[in-house]
Amino acid sequence: KESCWARKDYTTIAPSALGDSIAAAILRPEVRAALLNRTRRILVQNLALVSEWIPTFGSDFSFRPPDAGAICYLKYAFDSNSTELAEQLKRDESVLIVPGDHFGMDGYLRLGFGLPEAELCSALVHLGEGVRRALGLLAENEGDVMPIAGGTDLVPNMKHRLFTPGHLVSLRSVSQMRGIEETEAGLRIGACETLDTLAQHPIIMDRFPSLAHACSLISGPQLRRVGTIGGNVCLDTRCTYYNQTEFWRQALGYCLKKDGTLCHVVKAGTRCVAAHSADAPGVLMTLGALLHIAGPMGKRETAIDEFFTSDGIWNRRMEPAELLVSLFLPWPDTTARFSFHKLRSRNAIDFPLLNLATATNLSEDGTVLAMQMVASGMGAYPRRIGKIEDAAIGNRLTDSVIDAVAQQAYRQCHPLENIIVDKDWRRSMVSVLVRRSLGELSH
Repeated sequence: KESCWARKDYTTIAPSALGDSIAAAILRPEVRAALLNRTRRILVQNLALVSEWIPTFGSDFSFRPPDAGAICYLKYAFDSNSTELAEQLKRDESVLIVPGDHFGMDGYLRLGFGLPEAELCSALVHLGEGVRRALGLLAENEGDVMPIAGGTDLVPNMKHRLFTPGHLVSLRSVSQMRGIEETEAGLRIGACETLDTLAQHPIIMDRFPSLAHACSLISGPQLRRVGTIGGNVCLDTRCTYYNQTEFWRQALGYCLKKDGTLCHVVKAGTRCVAAHSADAPGVLMTLGALLHIAGPMGKRETAIDEFFTSDGIWNRRMEPAELLVSLFLPWPDTTARFSFHKLRSRNAIDFPLLNLATATNLSEDGTVLAMQMVASGMGAYPRRIGKIEDAAIGNRLTDSVIDAVAQQAYRQCHPLENIIVDKDWRRSMVSVLVRRSLGELSH
C-alpha cells in the first residue's frame, strides 16, 4: 500500500504512475477481450432500454442512436433551458444528468448509458417522472406563471411585490425568439435578442440608426446585456405612486394599478394613467414595425401602432398567456432619415422623462416628403404627433418650419404628474427636443 501511494504523482494532469500501473494490470491481453465483450453486451442491452423509453414521451423526446460509445443526446421539444432543467431534475428527482448547453447544444440532455442495467432502469424512471412534472408545470399553475427573459424589469417589480407569480418560465432557450435575419422585405428580430446586441448590430446601425441609438440609451451597460427588445416593447407602465415598496404603497392606500381604488395622479380618476416608459416602441412606430405574437389560440401579427392601449394597468393588446416572439422591420426608403432623443435626469440608468422618435423623408434638395413623430413617457402609450405634415411637407427644414412643427408638438403633449419631475418643465422640453431632432436631420 505504501509503495503504491509513493508512486502517486499529484503535480501533473497526465495519468499518474499508480493509475498507469493499475490499468496495465487490468488491461493485460488475457483480460482485455473479456472486458470488451462485457462492455459491448451492456451497451447493446442498455441502448435497447433507452430506445424503448423514448417513445413513452410521444413527440416530447427524440434521439439518434449513437454508432459507437456509451453516450447519447436526448432532444426535448418543450421550452426549458437545459441547465435549468438539469438542476430541477437533480433537486427534485435526485437524478444527475449533463445539460446540453455545456457543449453548446441547449435543448438537449446528455445521457450516459454504460452503467449497470438496474441502475439505468431506476434512473430512467426518475428522469421520466421529473420531465413529466416539468412538462405539466405551466398547465398546473395557469394564472400563477409569468415568462422571464432578461428579467431587468420583472425582478425589481417582484421585489416590490408588484408581481407575485408562483412560477417563472424562462424564455432563454426558445430558438424562435432569437436571431436577427435579413429577408428581401426587411429584418426579423427575435424578441429575446438583447438590447446591447441591437445597439451594436451593423445592419441595425446602418439601416435603422434610431433603433440602435435608442437601445444604446436604455438603462446601463450591464442591464442592456441581459435586457431584451421584447421586454422593452412589453415594459410595464410606471408611476410615482406605483413603483414603490409594498410598505410605501400600503401607507398611501395603494392605487388603481395595484390593490387600490384611487388614482393619486388624476383625482377621482377612474382609469390608470401610469406612464409608458420604454424607449424602443416609439422608434419602432416610426419604422412601421410588425409584431409576431403567439399564444394558446395560435399565432398572429399586429402593427405596433395597434398594440398599445390607453389603460395604464395593462397597456398592451396582448393576453397574459401570449408571448411576443419576434419583430419585423420593413426596409426603409433611401430618402428616409431617423432620429431619437431621450430626456432623463441622468445620462444613464434612469427611465425617460420624455422620448421623441422622428422619421422623415427628404428629397435631394432637402424638401420634406414625409414626416412622423412619436412622443412617449407622458401617458400610458406612445403618442403620434398629428398635423405636423401641414407645416413640414413640401418645405425645407428651415428655422421657421422647425418652429412651426415644434409648436404643433407642444400643443398636443400634456404630461401628467405620474413621474416625479415637474410636468410643466417636461412639456416645455417637447419643443426643445423637436428642434434638436429636426435640426439634426436637416444637416
